[in-house]
Amino acid sequence: YGVSMEQTLYVQITAVTTLLTFYVWPTLESKLGWKDTAVLICTADALGLGAFSVLGTQKAINVLGRDKAHPLAWVLSGLVSSCFGGIIRDMMILQKPRVLYPERTLYATPPLLGSIVYTVLTIFFTSTKNTTNQLRNTQIIASIAFLVTFVSRVICFNTSLRLPHWDIKSTTKTDNNNGEDDKPSPRID
Repeated sequence: YGVSMEQTLYVQITAVTTLLTFYVWPTLESKLGWKDTAVLICTADALGLGAFSVLGTQKAINVLGRDKAHPLAWVLSGLVSSCFGGIIRDMMILQKPRVLYPERTLYATPPLLGSIVYTVLTIFFTSTKNTTNQLRNTQIIASIAFLVTFVSRVICFNTSLRLPHWDIKSTTKTDNNNGEDDKPSPRID
């Protein structure tokens, strides 16, 4: 059960970030009027999504193995690693998780794209041999996947891009629909 220095560093970063958020956020919110949609918050969120998308995908490749696990498992690991922390955060503060809001910005799609890019580039541009070129290729691939995730999240936040979803209307009976309930209709925003 040994813990490497790298894992300890992740725990330390998480602890410091948690404490800073807990004690500093109320001040930023009350004195500066910041909301969770502030540019700085959304930029930090996009950076985190990019980082965890790449780290989750890399971890799956390293732990599960290139030859033992299907690349879809790598992609899912990157997606879950990047989004699940936000889901837990939202549940702990009794809010509906952002990833479940189809009418808001795309949240899971950017890290999904980043994980797919990382997986595809890894399959085509790296080998199972550990060489200097292999390390350089992995760093370039990680940078590209991070940028894809970060840029696509920023674009999604600043535009009205949304996934298609069902617009669920109220199911009240009215005189002009002959007593039938309204049915959900597909809607593309």
